[in-house]
Amino acid sequence: MKDNITGTLIWNLSMKSGLAFALLSVSCMLIKNLTGAILDGGMAVSLIRFVLWAIEFGGCIYLMDRFMQNLTTDFEGVTRSHTFAYGRRIALFSSILVAGAGAIYTALNQDLLIAEYDKAMAAYASMMDSNTLAIIEDFRNNLPVITLISTFIYCYLYGIILSAIISTRHPSRNPFANQ
Repeated sequence: MKDNITGTLIWNLSMKSGLAFALLSVSCMLIKNLTGAILDGGMAVSLIRFVLWAIEFGGCIYLMDRFMQNLTTDFEGVTRSHTFAYGRRIALFSSILVAGAGAIYTALNQDLLIAEYDKAMAAYASMMDSNTLAIIEDFRNNLPVITLISTFIYCYLYGIILSAIISTRHPSRNPFANQ
């Protein structure tokens, strides 16, 4: 006999599932950043980063599909609204974890990012006026906060859209079955 689905159960499962999403995303992020630090630019780094992005993107789709499928098979009374709520909560928890990890990485590697910033400024500073340079300098000083907010928004929106799409498949319904 399967247990019935409850709101508390969805919160509990989504926290665990969000951790799996965050582990995938943070692992790919760290490998991408370490690859860029070890190898000094070039086509190989771009190719490795693209492959890792594709693994992360496809892995998130696969994980969301698997988690929603497991929810519908493990519990009784699961509807599409339950799977969508589950997906939204997974997106929330994984977004918090990924954004926090990104901000911590940015804060810990501030020197590396400042060096990259200085290279870019050396190339483009002659094309900017003093007001633009001042605004960009403020941006540089707030980079960890900007990283935290933008990563959270991106991951959460991606998760909501993904869960909206995938939740239409779970639980599957037979349109020809007698009701």
